[in-house]
Amino acid sequence: MNKLFFVLSLLLALYSCKKESTNKNNVSNTSSNTTPDDGTISDFDCSNIQNYNILKIDQEIKEGQVRLPYFGGNGKSYASKSYASTGVLGLTATLDAGTLENGDGNLVIYISGIPTSGGKAFFDISLGSKSCRITLDVEGLPQPIAKPGPNITDIDGNSYKTVIIGTQTWMAENLNVSKYNDGTPIPNVIDESKWSNETLIDKGAWCISDCGDKLYSGYTIIQPNKNLCPSGWHIPKVEEWNILIDYLGGHSGDKMKLESYSWNNSLTNARATNESLFSGEPCGYRNGNGKYDRDLKQGDWKQGAWWSSSKDTSICPVSNCSEGLYHLNIKIILSDANSKNSRGLDEGLSVRCIKN
Repeated sequence: MNKLFFVLSLLLALYSCKKESTNKNNVSNTSSNTTPDDGTISDFDCSNIQNYNILKIDQEIKEGQVRLPYFGGNGKSYASKSYASTGVLGLTATLDAGTLENGDGNLVIYISGIPTSGGKAFFDISLGSKSCRITLDVEGLPQPIAKPGPNITDIDGNSYKTVIIGTQTWMAENLNVSKYNDGTPIPNVIDESKWSNETLIDKGAWCISDCGDKLYSGYTIIQPNKNLCPSGWHIPKVEEWNILIDYLGGHSGDKMKLESYSWNNSLTNARATNESLFSGEPCGYRNGNGKYDRDLKQGDWKQGAWWSSSKDTSICPVSNCSEGLYHLNIKIILSDANSKNSRGLDEGLSVRCIKN
């Protein structure tokens, strides 16, 4: 009898412990979510989402807020919810537990995290049977306006850097060849009195600029069936220069100017950025009388000027070609035979080639 009583006591003790343990667990589970999730709405107003965030790639956001309007709230509580972003990853949208209005109101959604890329981050928010997609823009890294292209070689074996600017590919250095690309030599004319010699009309001419590369007479540019540029490249038309100018934001040469030159003025040099990698240099030009256009007081060339293949047209993308405004404004000027800044074919200018 005593043994039987001991066994019954032990079984009752074990049952009591098990029951107590189960009750504790049940209390714990209930306390982890004390807010009922029975709030409902008639719909979201997804067209009037208010976003207070400026999101940038790799920058942490801690207190971002989005207000999402809704219609027809039932005045009841809703539980806390979290939503991971799609599209751009790394972000979380959190809706803290709360109570709906009786009617229309706003849900405040908190954004946190670090965006992993630029683009659009999406959050599909839901409440009851209704859902709404929140779209947030994430700024990516600023894109360069230009990038280096492959080197090219002319018929003399000179190698040139190139640059891709928008939809165009340009030489990033001045041409320095002594032959047309079919091997025909171009005369090197040093003597001032011979620079405009009529016999050069049918051959063209070149001379050395202050930068150490070559200036070419306009007759070199217009020779029929002759190409001064490497194979697959050509001297740009005015329209092609204009595409470049427009892409770089208009008639300001600052993004095309190599910073290492003084350009005769500290203010204009300070604005030189060469963001386009065009690397324009103030190599000057040669007048039709054979004399070089040189600023003797400063000891530097006033400008850089490049030929266009359009008839009687040249381009001056590092100067406005006007002495009075030179130190105040650096502009690109297209000039033709009908303008006061026209270029004669007997003048010597630099050449940049553009890819076909």
